[in-house]
Amino acid sequence: MCTPVEFTITKRGRPLMIIDGYSYVQDRRTDDKTYWRCENHKTFNWHYRIHTCNSTITTTHVKILKQNGNHTTSCNRDQIKISLRKFRENLVDRTHNTQESTDTV
Repeated sequence: MCTPVEFTITKRGRPLMIIDGYSYVQDRRTDDKTYWRCENHKTFNWHYRIHTCNSTITTTHVKILKQNGNHTTSCNRDQIKISLRKFRENLVDRTHNTQESTDTV
């Protein structure tokens, strides 16, 4: 069964997956699987991870193979942070792919 997701990138250009408002940074990738870790793993010293199947990843859905750990109440879903991240990604994309002046962008 596939889970609906959104993809974006971090400030450092790493893939970021958003599921149910929780953000996961790509940790590593093999031929078959991609390993994701909770974005807050350093802040709260968590080891929450998700393994996804590479053959079923689309831009809107992934097949989750395994989940390790649980999110706690302190790992809140921050919709404002997610919206700002998407806005920043769109802004950077516009600056690279259009001929608009910086005043217009």
